[in-house]
Amino acid sequence: MSSPSPAPYGPPHKTPDAPGVPSDLGRPWHVAAAVVLFAALWTAVMAYAAVQDGEGFTKPSSIAYGVFWTVVIGLWLWRVWRGGPMAIGRMVQLCYAIGALGLGFTIYMTYTFSDLFEDDDWTRGLPGAGFSLCLLLIAFLLSRRPVREWSQTRRPAPRR
Repeated sequence: MSSPSPAPYGPPHKTPDAPGVPSDLGRPWHVAAAVVLFAALWTAVMAYAAVQDGEGFTKPSSIAYGVFWTVVIGLWLWRVWRGGPMAIGRMVQLCYAIGALGLGFTIYMTYTFSDLFEDDDWTRGLPGAGFSLCLLLIAFLLSRRPVREWSQTRRPAPRR
């Protein structure tokens, strides 16, 4: 008597792709910290967009834009939370790129245009630098070895 084949609509089998990686790894704290930090940054961006220029989200197109991108970011964060290797990889790449470029641009702009302000206040660049450093921290957390190992165990087994 042969064993029954798995139903095509059932849950995928979780098997590790890398040898020696246990399949019962729990979610690393790195993932939780990165997702919470990214969600906090996105909330800050949306709050800033809502109050900027006095208008904020008063036009329907602005509300639709904010809702659309919040749903996209929410789905992406959900996929990172669930251990999707592609979602984690893209978040690492984008956070490293945007964080490094943002930090470099902030330092450049603060240094170059500091003489335009009469008080010569270099702290004007701190919000941008803090945002960029948070993105770099998210990329650093998600590129750790425990996250890669855990993410590999979350892949479905290949179909035969």
